[in-house]
Amino acid sequence: MRLFNTKTYELEYFATWAQVPPYAILSHTWSDDEVSDPATEFSAKYPHLQWAVKKEGWKKIEGCCQEAEKYGVHHLWIDTICINKRSSSELTESINSMWAWYRDAKVCLAYLEDVSPPKLSLDETEDRQTSRWFTRGWTLQELIAPKEVFFFYNDWTFIGTRAHLASPIHQLTQVPQNILERRDKLNLNKYSVAERFLWASRRFCTREEDRAYSLLGLMGVVLPVIYGEGYRRACYRLQLEVFKATADQSMFAWRACIRPWEAPEKLIIALARFGEGHADSI
Repeated sequence: MRLFNTKTYELEYFATWAQVPPYAILSHTWSDDEVSDPATEFSAKYPHLQWAVKKEGWKKIEGCCQEAEKYGVHHLWIDTICINKRSSSELTESINSMWAWYRDAKVCLAYLEDVSPPKLSLDETEDRQTSRWFTRGWTLQELIAPKEVFFFYNDWTFIGTRAHLASPIHQLTQVPQNILERRDKLNLNKYSVAERFLWASRRFCTREEDRAYSLLGLMGVVLPVIYGEGYRRACYRLQLEVFKATADQSMFAWRACIRPWEAPEKLIIALARFGEGHADSI
C-alpha cells in the first residue's frame, strides 16, 4: 500500500498491513488537471514535486494534507497518486482492496470540489444534489465503507459528517439511514443483493467496466481487473462471483434488459438472462 506523507510530501510504500500507519483517505471526483503520475511527478529521480505543484489538482492534495493533520494523522491515501496505474497487478490489487482501505482509514474526507460555500444550512440539500460526488460509481463504497465520513466544500470549509447529514444523504442515494448513521456495526448481509444493486443504479463511471469493478467491495467479492473487456463482460463476471458467494437469489428479480442510463428510476440489476448462463445475452 502506498501512502502520501503529509509532512514530507513523499510517497511511502508499506509491504504488509502490519506496517501501515494510521492514515486519512480522500473521497473525491476526478477533474481534468489531476496530479496522477507519481512516477514522474513524485519520484526521487526528479526534483521534488516539480510537476505536481503546477497542476490544479495539487491544491486538493495540499488541502487534504492540512485537514488530515488536524485529525492527528500524517499519512494520506489518494487514488490519483497512490496507485501505480502502469502496473496491471497493482491496479487489480488496489481495486480489490479499496473497500478495506476505506473501511480501515482513521478518517475519510469527502471533498465536493464542484460545490462552493455557504449558500445553504447543513440540513438543506440543494448543494449536495448538485455535486457530482453523489452520482459517481466509486463514491458509493466510499460513502458506506468508512467508519465516518467528513464532508467539505471546495474551499475545505467543513459541511458536516455522514451521520449528521444522514437524512438528506439517504434521500439522495437511497442508502438506508441506519448505515449512514452507523447505529449498529455494518453488516451488508442484512441487505439483499438486489437492494445493494439499487443503491448503485443511479451512478455512473467514466470507464464502463468500473460500473462493475466499483461494486466489488459492496458485494463482498474479488475479481481480476481487465480494462477493455467492456461493461457487459465485466458485469457478467461480477454477477457470477456474487452468485457463487451467496444463496441470495434476489438478483434474479429483474430479467429485463435494463440499463441504469435508460431507466434509473427502476430497480436496476444488470443480470438480464444470466440464468441462461450466456454472457452475450446480458
